Amino acid sequence: MSFFANKMAPSIVHHATELLSQAGGTTTSQVFLAGSNKAVLRIGRDFDQEEIDAIANYLHTTHRDTWLQVNRHGHRVPGPADDCVGMPSVSASAGLRSSHPRKYGQQPGQDSQDDSRPELAYALIIIRGRTGASYGKVRILYSYAAVAAAVFEEVANGYSIAFSAALLKMEVAQLTGSRKSFAKVEDVHALYASAGSTDPNKRIALLC
Repeated sequence: MSFFANKMAPSIVHHATELLSQAGGTTTSQVFLAGSNKAVLRIGRDFDQEEIDAIANYLHTTHRDTWLQVNRHGHRVPGPADDCVGMPSVSASAGLRSSHPRKYGQQPGQDSQDDSRPELAYALIIIRGRTGASYGKVRILYSYAAVAAAVFEEVANGYSIAFSAALLKMEVAQLTGSRKSFAKVEDVHALYASAGSTDPNKRIALLC
């Protein structure tokens, strides 16, 4: 039986932030982008440490906002865009859920683009098309509004959001300035606490 059975009809998404409204957790739903017949599979899910380790080399790339492919030496290098998929998906982790302004007391009527956590680089997003893991693109955004807009743009173009997380802005330079490994944290408080560590071997904390 389809997981859509016995559920309400797919909803229409009019605003970018609506795509992230089920971030984290285990909720899956199908939605349609307003003004088109583009169907999107919206997935609220978190990532484990093993999954983070598997994509660490993506996160360390110096090539952002451009398509990367694996060459014959096993290195990720710039390449042509991947083919799009028929139904893109959005894997929105706790990093996006915890970053949502509505989660921190925003009152009705306030601008939904206000960011309640300005210290966060709100997401690392790896975009994939038909080829899957051998192709990808990394985007680092610095506000919740920018994250939402980027997600909407990519799925409208037919590409899936395969990984998402939040990290501290102060750690962004470490992504390309070092080869530090990553550590999953469970909530935004643990993410902030990681900033106080003086351990030279400290891993970069990711909320996802």
